[in-house]
Amino acid sequence: MIRTPALVLAAALVSAGCSIEKLAAELAATMVPLEDAGPKPGAPNEETSIQGRACRELAPPAGAEPRCTLRGRLCVEATDPAFDDAFLHSAEEAEERLDHLPPPVVDRLFAAGPLRFASGSGGVRSLGHERLTAGVRALVTVTAADLDVDSLVTRALEGVAIDRNPASAAHDTVTLARALARRFGLVRFSSDAPPEASVLGPTHADRSGADGAFLAWLDERISSEPGALLTSLLAKAARGAGPSHWRTAGDPWFVLQKNFEGGSEATPKLEELLLRHAIEQSSTVEGRAALAFRWDEALPPKARRLLTVRPVEPTGVTWMRFERDPRHPSSTLVVAADWEEHARFRLFAQLLDREGKLLRTHRFAVPPRTPHVETTLEALDDVASIVFGALSLGDPAAPFDPREGPWEPHAFLLTIAPMDGDGGFL
Repeated sequence: MIRTPALVLAAALVSAGCSIEKLAAELAATMVPLEDAGPKPGAPNEETSIQGRACRELAPPAGAEPRCTLRGRLCVEATDPAFDDAFLHSAEEAEERLDHLPPPVVDRLFAAGPLRFASGSGGVRSLGHERLTAGVRALVTVTAADLDVDSLVTRALEGVAIDRNPASAAHDTVTLARALARRFGLVRFSSDAPPEASVLGPTHADRSGADGAFLAWLDERISSEPGALLTSLLAKAARGAGPSHWRTAGDPWFVLQKNFEGGSEATPKLEELLLRHAIEQSSTVEGRAALAFRWDEALPPKARRLLTVRPVEPTGVTWMRFERDPRHPSSTLVVAADWEEHARFRLFAQLLDREGKLLRTHRFAVPPRTPHVETTLEALDDVASIVFGALSLGDPAAPFDPREGPWEPHAFLLTIAPMDGDGGFL
């Protein structure tokens, strides 16, 4: 057993946040003979988990000479001159965009020196490990497809997240990077993820992570200063980010879950914030123009039942829109929704005039642990269209947690029943 290298590596991993009792002993048990030790050039070691915290080493490609931007903040370590040139061409602009982040993030971004990139397909979830200095550095691997400015900005922010907490889940680093880029307009996003996809974790459409839109929206509304919530999530410690004292935390989901338990209007339940976000998405003409309506047709003159076109993942939303003709025979609708017992939804309806202006929003009252809700929409004479939104909240018996990966999506049935003037159904 080789004790000296184990102690050196233990010290390094302690600095990376992998400190546990008897760390050196546990590491020593996994050590290989000295002649076989160390990462091979250009190839990552197998990931090692120590009490649930993942640590990985990745060496730069063999023979790589670092080339950096003029200010020396972003560097590439590759062996292909054409790859290096393409990287540096985009990296100069990427570096300028990163300067638009809050100073604490910029300072942290380059506090330990330049952020290093290398060619490869492993993504940012590989950790560069400095054995000699016992320092931990992110080595961001990118492919030729990642060499545009937008991709480099996002990859750099993922590198910051992994540097702050080497044991971060992959989808956490991606989601936070995208949220930061959205919040400060660093990247022009054109997400292909359906609205039914989760907004807080890996989805069936994109297992690498969510698009960050909800987190960017939340930061804008509750942070004491721009980016405060996101930088706290990035640091995995939510102290001073909101309007009151926040609890420290182990990962972004824990931060949100513990600090939004519904204790006050300033810190409502997280599901209430998710619902507000969904409502705001369809509250303006511009917002509705960006939505994917799964049903978009004339309001039926008689009772009709519709099934959602796509099932909805936990924290995702599905949308339906119905145009109401002025000659529609009813000004009162009974609307009901039914779903499986092991699912939970929050529904709302937005009533719009002929110019698309929002007249009012109607939330469905949802008793706890029920697979059925219904409501009545009245006085619809001035209403030209109705937008229905349904937010999925997962299984009530097993609360949604993005750390567990993509969860089961659910569908529901929407019943629309127009009523006549005597209170009967048409």
